Amino acid sequence: PYPNGANYGASKAFVNSFSKALATELDGQGVRVLALCPGFTRTNFQRNAGISRTPIPVWLWLSPDQVARDGLAALDAGRSVRVVGRAFQAWAGLTKLVPDVVIRRGLKRAGGHRT
Repeated sequence: PYPNGANYGASKAFVNSFSKALATELDGQGVRVLALCPGFTRTNFQRNAGISRTPIPVWLWLSPDQVARDGLAALDAGRSVRVVGRAFQAWAGLTKLVPDVVIRRGLKRAGGHRT
C-alpha cells in the first residue's frame, strides 16, 4: 500500500490472492496459474501512460526478456506468484518482516506527504 495508489495496491493484492486460490483449485487438471510481479520493466507502457522514468534508478529496471524467462521458470517450478528482480524480491521479503504501519509511514514520507 502506498499513498495515492490505493486502487493499484488493492488490485495487486487481489490478483495475487486470486492466483493462489485458482492455482490450488486447478491443481492436477493440466492448467497452471501464475501472478507475475515484475516491478519496473523497460517497455513503452511508461511513455504511453505519460509516466517519467527519470526518478527511478537505472539499476531497478528489468528487461522484458528477463521478466519472461523468470516467469516461465516460476511457472515450470509450480509457483503461483513470482516477484521478479532481486531488488523487488528483497522489498517483498522486507514487507513481510516489518510491521505494516512502519512501511505505510515510510512510503507516505517518501511520497512527500505529511504524517
